[in-house]
Amino acid sequence: MNNQHLRYGLVALTMLAAAPIAARATGDNCLASFAAPVNYSTGDLAFSVATDDVNGDDLPDLVVVNALDNDVAVLLGNGDGTFMTPVNYTVGNQPVSVAIGDVNGDDRLDLAVANRVGSDISILLGNGDGTFQTAVNYDSGLLSYSVAIGDMNDDGQPDLAVANSGAASVAVILGNGDGTFQAPVEYGVGDDPQSVLIADLSGDGQPDLAVANFNIGSASVSVLLGNGDGTFAPAVDNGVGGQAASVALGDLNADGRPDLVAATTQGMVTVLLGNGDGTFAEQVNYNVSGAIFDIVIGDLNGDGRLDLAATAAATDTVKVLLGNGDGTLRMWTPFATGDVPQALVLGDMNGDGRPDVAVANFEGDNVSVLLNDALSIVISQHPMSQTVIDSEDASFTVTADGPTNYQWRRNGIPLQEGDPFSGVRTDVLTITGATAAEAGVYDVQIIGGCNSGQISRAAALTVVNAFGDVDGDGDVDLFDYSAFAEVFTDPIP
Repeated sequence: MNNQHLRYGLVALTMLAAAPIAARATGDNCLASFAAPVNYSTGDLAFSVATDDVNGDDLPDLVVVNALDNDVAVLLGNGDGTFMTPVNYTVGNQPVSVAIGDVNGDDRLDLAVANRVGSDISILLGNGDGTFQTAVNYDSGLLSYSVAIGDMNDDGQPDLAVANSGAASVAVILGNGDGTFQAPVEYGVGDDPQSVLIADLSGDGQPDLAVANFNIGSASVSVLLGNGDGTFAPAVDNGVGGQAASVALGDLNADGRPDLVAATTQGMVTVLLGNGDGTFAEQVNYNVSGAIFDIVIGDLNGDGRLDLAATAAATDTVKVLLGNGDGTLRMWTPFATGDVPQALVLGDMNGDGRPDVAVANFEGDNVSVLLNDALSIVISQHPMSQTVIDSEDASFTVTADGPTNYQWRRNGIPLQEGDPFSGVRTDVLTITGATAAEAGVYDVQIIGGCNSGQISRAAALTVVNAFGDVDGDGDVDLFDYSAFAEVFTDPIP
């Protein structure tokens, strides 16, 4: 299912088994890492999840579809990655997908829910405070499985696209702008479509459709180019590596052209690089060792390249595939979720600028929140100031948790490895035979992930000279070189 959680308009993506799992996916010194999942009960058979700010407090919230309870759970966010107790709203019969958008033009976010057995769409108008009005249902087509929101006829009003698994069709339902909708118009796609997205795939400024088809006999992604008036050209099918359960959009090779990615229950992630005209290159498949049901795209490790995350139900994990920036992907790494994860969505749940993951767990009857800690650094021990006698060794130590690289500095200038400095790129800096020339202020820049870092507290190195017992009191007297080091570098007049 497609978990579209953007306000109405074309999809815009800039951003998405071991036990216990706290693994890190690596490559080019860039890491993807997520904290252990925190689970929130939602309802029976949590099937789909979306995120947006539904109560207008500028904090992300979650909406989860519960297939057997025939309702949706709304979990308001606290802004720190935690969520309040859910409030549930009744929808149609066996809901399986939800999209969030302003469908009646009042600047408040509403919900559109695809009801599989009901073969309809429930519209829940939002009150702007995180509560919703009673659902109103609209016919959508046989066994509606996925819903997306977008303006498909260029009238400034949000419309709906619905994948109908029982009719081998995608239904276009034009909106009236007041939260009501017209009768559906259906277009043929492959058998058993289960996911739909709306985006400009051909570069003509008109919204197009991409649909993931699940039936093994026609496993594919269907692309329907839009005419700009709410009508669409016949579907063109693109082969994928198995029964396609979900489709996502992003520019994986940074060529300015939209690419498609499909999740398949044969354990393949299929990449379809876009040609920019609505056609796509031959499929490239990546084996993720087990069925996956949903997939999202986002920069998960902060390296400026798009990555993938997919739900792996059999292993109760989300599998992350880091992108190389050229459309190719690295080996997957699993991160633990709840029981039988079905769908997922990306969003910055705790306001730290990094994409986190929320996962709807089918058997767990809950949603897991996995906070992204790929770039996090915790310094538990800072370097300490010290005084050494001239020509003795000195050392500074730092202890940091998280994905780390080090760069020691003196007076703010990065040090180079070599006499008298060693370990300038490690957690322990050693100064062999320290003299007045090495006295100064030392700190270390600690780099995590790709584009982040912290600088430790500064520590002073003081170098002194032993003169012997100058004043006859029985103690060795010292001279502080560091106080005069700068003076002695100047020419004598």
